[in-house]
Amino acid sequence: MPAQSLITLALREGDNTAIDVLMKRIGGPGAVSAFLQQKGVTGLRVDRYERELAIEMLDMPTFRAAWKDPAAFAAQRDQVTARERQSAMNQFILDPRDATTVPAALGFLGLLAAGQLISAASLRRLLGWMEDGPPGRFAAGLPRGVTVARAMGETPTDLGFTAATAELAIATFPGGRRYALAAFLVGSTGTWKARNALFADAARLAAAAIG
Repeated sequence: MPAQSLITLALREGDNTAIDVLMKRIGGPGAVSAFLQQKGVTGLRVDRYERELAIEMLDMPTFRAAWKDPAAFAAQRDQVTARERQSAMNQFILDPRDATTVPAALGFLGLLAAGQLISAASLRRLLGWMEDGPPGRFAAGLPRGVTVARAMGETPTDLGFTAATAELAIATFPGGRRYALAAFLVGSTGTWKARNALFADAARLAAAAIG
């Protein structure tokens, strides 16, 4: 598949396989980390492929191709006791790998929007892909007329527990003003609707502060 198709799947659908294929094509997590460090991005770590995260977070054995089927994956997951899965998710939250902070994420978005990470032409294409598709969680809390280029991520909910939910966005307000938005929710027992509402509320507060 061409890179454009993989990027579109990753951004619009949150397709983890597309993310992993893209990362492998450019040299793996180590290459991504090296690029970020070279560009002066600090506090944002990329250490593993998505398929590694998916199984380690649930204390499952090494990934197997047969698990691409959701039913097969769920059946294997259920072989791990609830206590072991919950313990693994708790450890995932505390793991410094594949993690960032809000200031680091905002710094990354600032460099991206300023054209310091990729070329101007690539930035226009990337923001277009990020703006396309279903609206993100922030959109419900932002005023009309604001364009949101967003990237979202969320771990699967297991045992009523969602280890991590995240959204990064560049919001363009009328008149061309741009703002970086980043929010993370860790260890949530709330519903999907409740989690989305928290992100919308955060965006609403940010918009009110911007004025």
